[in-house]
Amino acid sequence: MTFRFTSLRTALLLPSVGLVLLVAIAIGALSYVTGQRAAAAFVDQLLRDTTERVNEKIQAYIGTPAMLLNVVAPDADTFVPAATASVDELTEYSLEGIERRLWLASGLATEGSGYVYYATVDGRFIGVNRTAAGAEVREKRAAAGERLIYRSSGPGLRGDELRRDRFEPQNRPWYRAAVAGASTVWSPVYVDATTKSLTLTLAKPVRDGKGVMHGVVATDLPLKQLAEFVGRLRVSDNGVVFIVDAKGELVAASQNAPLVAKTGPANTRVNAGESEVTLIREAHRAFNAIHDPAVETNTQRLSFAAEDDNVDVSVTKINHASGLDWRMVIAIPRSDYLGTLKRTAFNNAGIGALAVLLAIILGLWVSHRIGDDVRRLSDATRLLAQGEAPQPLNVEREDELGAMARSVGELSSVLLTDPLTGVFNRSTFEKRATAQLERRRAGMSEVSSALIFIDLNGFKRINDSHGHSVGDAVLALTAQRLSRVVRQGDFIGRYGGDEFVIFLSEVVDRESAERVVDRCRAQLATPVWVAGIETHVDAAFGLAITPDNGKTLSVLLSHADRAMYGDKPQPVSPPNQQKSLSREFVRAEKELISQSERAKNYTKPMHKEGFGESATTVSAHRHHSAA
Repeated sequence: MTFRFTSLRTALLLPSVGLVLLVAIAIGALSYVTGQRAAAAFVDQLLRDTTERVNEKIQAYIGTPAMLLNVVAPDADTFVPAATASVDELTEYSLEGIERRLWLASGLATEGSGYVYYATVDGRFIGVNRTAAGAEVREKRAAAGERLIYRSSGPGLRGDELRRDRFEPQNRPWYRAAVAGASTVWSPVYVDATTKSLTLTLAKPVRDGKGVMHGVVATDLPLKQLAEFVGRLRVSDNGVVFIVDAKGELVAASQNAPLVAKTGPANTRVNAGESEVTLIREAHRAFNAIHDPAVETNTQRLSFAAEDDNVDVSVTKINHASGLDWRMVIAIPRSDYLGTLKRTAFNNAGIGALAVLLAIILGLWVSHRIGDDVRRLSDATRLLAQGEAPQPLNVEREDELGAMARSVGELSSVLLTDPLTGVFNRSTFEKRATAQLERRRAGMSEVSSALIFIDLNGFKRINDSHGHSVGDAVLALTAQRLSRVVRQGDFIGRYGGDEFVIFLSEVVDRESAERVVDRCRAQLATPVWVAGIETHVDAAFGLAITPDNGKTLSVLLSHADRAMYGDKPQPVSPPNQQKSLSREFVRAEKELISQSERAKNYTKPMHKEGFGESATTVSAHRHHSAA
């Protein structure tokens, strides 16, 4: 259908579309400018927050070893300031006493695992190593002997001997560093020979109140957890976080940057300036180019150009009282957040274009709204003529179209359904069934259909004995009970005064249709209570199935009608009587027999089925039928 703008439509559409377009452009430009400022502030805050977070993690991580050493060899000043002579009362010097302290300290290590040990000045050694697999004690009782490693479960307890080795504690770097420094000192970061991971050792000399040295207590700090923590950090899509020592060698890094390299038979540490990650390498080189050791600040900010992009860098110095000298570097390419800002601008442009398109569509919809409502009314009347329920119409309108829609809605219920029972009336049933059979004959469905004809026996007796109001209620309740049997796709109609028909859209065979008939009989077998009156309703059923009994509705109805009369109870006739009784004679005689059998009224309370249940169910079925 061709569509041409009129002057009125142009007057309605162009201002609204222009206004939407102007607002979209203004919002996009404003959001881009404010986004740049917000992004710069966000990056600055992100650098500060990440620095504080990592610094807190490092301080907590490297603070644990000092606590462990203080458990084994407490500082007198910690307990009694300026009373250094009292250290003799706080410190054990025998290997047995030290071992008890080592067990206590190792139990306080992070995640319940740790290695704390003590070496005497005369070459003896004792150490407790706790792991997830258990605990072991490493001891050397004599300077000239071997170090023995036992499985153990507590101080003084020795289990199986695991191994032994040659070990000279006085030759170890941590021992010499503690002796030379005369205080607690960190060793350089080294690659552990067993775990192949980076490790630190914190060592502390043990002296008595007179300053005489008795040995060195130390603990190892694997840097695996710190490396994993930094490795999981994600500051941006391509940003990096890494920690280097004073030599520039990596201690931890994000983006899975290698920390250890294989150099011949040995494992060596990786320098940040030679890292496989480009941004780590370039950020470290940019910092070294401007770094002035004479001017040392806690945090430095710088930017450098790399691969047609600018990178913002934050460098924070990490100090520790025991001589640790590290630097934490955070580098974020500006394209990471400016790219998001540009994508947001494109998204805003897309949203603006969509808003313009929606404005045009909305204008067209408004202009066509009346025509669409008229078309829906036309479709509704056509469906009513075909016996089909129309789609819900716009009855909320207050104009003439709304009044017509409400009228069509009211007519759909009156024209399609029986007002007493709520099921389809005869006309609607015939149109629906005929349409189904025509589709089947056209080859659209190969499944059989069935038609059930139902005639109530003795209904005239109910009207004559109890009145038409009771008879109407019985008809409504009968329709309600039959409606419980029909499936999705089947439908029921009132064909005459006390006659009903059921159309089964799809049946597998005659036996399946007969089972539906049996269920209908069962539904009608229960007595009906109406206004305290008990009545019994039975019925005769006739079944016809396609294509065995016909392909058109008239043929199926004729066959089902004959089958229904064959299902009726036949009156006793003289033996030599040859003439068949007519349909009217059979009905009249059946009514006379029924009236002679029961002329008594029942006055029981209304506690089973009544008008209330009938009305509700009939209304529900009416809604189902219209749908």
